[in-house]
Amino acid sequence: MTFDLYYNRYSGPVRAVWMTVRQLKLDVNFKPIDLAVGEQLKPEFLALNPLHKVPTLVDDGFALWESRAIMQYLCNRYAPDSTLYPKDPKQRALVDRSLNFDLTFLNQIIDVV
Repeated sequence: MTFDLYYNRYSGPVRAVWMTVRQLKLDVNFKPIDLAVGEQLKPEFLALNPLHKVPTLVDDGFALWESRAIMQYLCNRYAPDSTLYPKDPKQRALVDRSLNFDLTFLNQIIDVV
């Protein structure tokens, strides 16, 4: 089954989703969004993602944004037995910790900036 992935090639979160797609060998229909010209603000994109961010995934009418949620969804839906996102709660917790590692330092980064 093919799904749509709205992306911008300069987005780090998009690259994370792209690596997951590639690792799982999924068939994806890439749909570029040019952020510089405001394509993310067009009504048809806002209907999919009111936060107007990339990446945005559309799978059989189901729209999802936020790269981490997309990566978890892809593993759960298309590769539930993959070691990329294991079923074992302790192993999955380690993956989740790595996925969210940068959030630990968010307040410190804001203070420095």
